[in-house]
Amino acid sequence: MFMLGLGAAAAVLELAVTGSASAFPRNCAGTHCSGSKSDSFGNVCTPGAATYWEDSNLPANAIRPHLTSFKVTPHPPCTGATISAPTVEHWPASPKDPNGKPAQPHPGEATFRIRWTVTVPPNSHSLGSMKVDWSIAWTQPSPGSNSTTTTTKTSTGCPTTGKFPPECRYDLDPTIASPDFIDGSKSPQRIDIKVTVLNNGPAWSPALPSTLSDGLSLEVFLPLPPYRLSFAKLPLGCHESSRVTILCPVDALPPGKPQVLTFTVLWTAPDKSGLLAWKRSGKPHSEFFIDIRADVNYARCGDEETECTNNRTKENISPW
Repeated sequence: MFMLGLGAAAAVLELAVTGSASAFPRNCAGTHCSGSKSDSFGNVCTPGAATYWEDSNLPANAIRPHLTSFKVTPHPPCTGATISAPTVEHWPASPKDPNGKPAQPHPGEATFRIRWTVTVPPNSHSLGSMKVDWSIAWTQPSPGSNSTTTTTKTSTGCPTTGKFPPECRYDLDPTIASPDFIDGSKSPQRIDIKVTVLNNGPAWSPALPSTLSDGLSLEVFLPLPPYRLSFAKLPLGCHESSRVTILCPVDALPPGKPQVLTFTVLWTAPDKSGLLAWKRSGKPHSEFFIDIRADVNYARCGDEETECTNNRTKENISPW
């Protein structure tokens, strides 16, 4: 079953669903399961910022459920509106929805919750009813595992919070692939940066939300103003947290499985001007470079991973 809701700074309202609520559809091939759903929210063009959410009730013993796709149409649903990237709560989600009311999973189920925010400017008008399509994937325990499920343990017997025993630990290892050099005298230029997050095992890694201390954070900046290159394209689910930080969720990964995220940044006329100013200053060429830093899961690492020294990595690109 699913529920929909919206919230605003001054008041929180529950949004009624047209038609009857139904069980989130589940399709399983062996232990690998997935499901997709669509919902319409109607006209959402009241000025201000409103947070929306979807509660998808999954089997409580689902292992590492994670969002595989998320789409809002029309995008945006109102003129001038902005839509945040979806945020996934840690599994299982809070027993209370964002409006403070209890979620309503059936017995033997738990709530998987997705949130996003629509910010509508004054004098905006509707471009159509906001429709949301999303898909989720998870793993079911093997038949005959005889395991029990609680909100603090997965069906494999591994905890979801606290210190993990050795057999339940994983190891997230980010690497960066980018060009070593670009011709900084040319602008604009598009630069692709590929970040690969690999789980070295031995256990599955959990799905990590796009927060500064949990998911993947990426910084790309220069030693002079404007300090940081502008992003032309972000992977699904990533969003700008500050002037210098992009935050991304990380999928639940089985041992040996990578997740690849490709970012596109722009080298523009102001960046070129900064480089020329550096040249005129007579400072060493080696001190002016595009600095790229990627961090993942540095808050939980000490309790959950086998190795933490590889959770941070950096590369640089010379524009000379």
